[in-house]
Amino acid sequence: MTPSEPFNVVITGMGGQGVLTLGRTVATAAAAAGWRVTGSEKRGGAQRGGAAEVVLRLIPPGGPAESALSPAVPPGELDLLVGLEPIEAWRRVALTSARTLVLLDTTPVEPALARHSGYRTPPFEEVRAGVASAGARVVALDLMADAKARWGQAVLGNLVALGWLAAAGALPFGGAGLRTAAAAALGAKGMHEAAWAHGEALTAVQAR
Repeated sequence: MTPSEPFNVVITGMGGQGVLTLGRTVATAAAAAGWRVTGSEKRGGAQRGGAAEVVLRLIPPGGPAESALSPAVPPGELDLLVGLEPIEAWRRVALTSARTLVLLDTTPVEPALARHSGYRTPPFEEVRAGVASAGARVVALDLMADAKARWGQAVLGNLVALGWLAAAGALPFGGAGLRTAAAAALGAKGMHEAAWAHGEALTAVQAR
């Protein structure tokens, strides 16, 4: 991307994982940093136990007008994919390329409509390879299941993700504003702070 191009983000997962909250937190932080935001949300499936998705096109100061951009990311032009559910992330591989960073949860969530149907989730390494097949860099972390084990709430995995994104410099406007936006959206309770700190610490693990 050039300095005037939008930074394209897709956050995907299943209903109840905090996909929309995570997307709005990123959008709020971008706006506070002077970026303009366009995009879309998919929530209907989430209300039925199905897929949820947020698409964000973050426009830098001096970039094109929002009206000049489709809310959809063109194929191959995705900069950041956050997959809170790995199969849902794999479905977005056509948007990815060597420019894409993927933060991928390692634990699948069985779709509600697949229960009792004989559906079998593919092995994670197969999913990971599929997500990376267009050249994206994939960072795989145990987000939701680890949050459930540590704090009793799987949804705190999205705060772990935000902490990782901030510390890794995965977004073009810096991490401090992201933390401020997360605290405003979710509060600053003890376990929220712990989840954020855990996400930050995981960047050091990945760097080894």
